[in-house]
Amino acid sequence: MSTPQESLLREITSKTKQPRRTSERFCAGDADVTFVSSDNVVFRAHRKNLDVAAAAFPPSEFDTHGEEVPLTEDSATLELLFQYIYPQRHPDLESTPFDTLAPLAEAAEKYEVFAAMNICKIRMKNFLPNHAIDIFNYASKHGYADILALAAPFLLDIPLEEILETLSVHLYKPWVCYRQAWSRAARKAIMSLSPLYRVEVTYQGKRKTCPKCDGVYQTTDPSNQLPPAQLWVDLGEKRSRAALEELFTNIDTRVWGLTFDKKSFSSKLDGELSTVPSFDTFL
Repeated sequence: MSTPQESLLREITSKTKQPRRTSERFCAGDADVTFVSSDNVVFRAHRKNLDVAAAAFPPSEFDTHGEEVPLTEDSATLELLFQYIYPQRHPDLESTPFDTLAPLAEAAEKYEVFAAMNICKIRMKNFLPNHAIDIFNYASKHGYADILALAAPFLLDIPLEEILETLSVHLYKPWVCYRQAWSRAARKAIMSLSPLYRVEVTYQGKRKTCPKCDGVYQTTDPSNQLPPAQLWVDLGEKRSRAALEELFTNIDTRVWGLTFDKKSFSSKLDGELSTVPSFDTFL
């Protein structure tokens, strides 16, 4: 009867169908524990280093009886991870792409390789606002409230029902409360505007809304108003700072005319949004 480790090794081999090879970096002859990656690469390491640098690998008193220990991570991830268990200059991950960093960060947390955990946490922040949802979920899973607070504003354009599908249940209420607080502040800033009026022009004796023609004049005809309430409707479900700025960037002041000061609105928006507590305060 085969052991669970042997069964997992056979499963890894059958799935990858890749030839067995040994890591060139981790192949010491005096290594006393052997790991096999999900893509069938062998890593030989020293228990004493694992004991010091990691908390979740088998402790030194646990005898593997010379068996190989299969791991679910691929060789690229383990090649980086195991460098953090030895007293040497560690990878700084400064130029590491997100697709490499993310699985490394998860592996560092899983096996509690403390040096790798810290640098991965720092580097994950650098990928905001890109990959915001992945970084938010990483922070949620591992209890990094500061990263949750940094990532949250970049997720405000995702419809509520869609983002709730990706969040842990314990984050449902905090997210709804945070989004409502942000929405109130954004709406207050928009509704503080005076109605915008369309600028009309005369062209060949006819009145048109063309900014390139001569004879510009402003009409206060109610039918030509762009009320703040309409701007809020136009925003749809988006709530991010970028979406709010884009809403007004798309208003051509030559057409909607001269009554709208974007700089003033941006300052007003900053003031209102600054009153919204960061996401971690809702936890």
